[in-house]
Amino acid sequence: MRDWQDRLVAAGASIIGGDGVITNNAPDDDAVSQCEDLGRQLAQA
Repeated sequence: MRDWQDRLVAAGASIIGGDGVITNNAPDDDAVSQCEDLGRQLAQA
């Protein structure tokens, strides 16, 4: 995931929410909360 983010930034993309959400398999409650926060940030962009 971090390599992917580095390639996006190098190509000129902006990543909303800093590092994004990284989770393995099914997201736990913390990852779900992070996704919801990220969704709010995207809606405001």
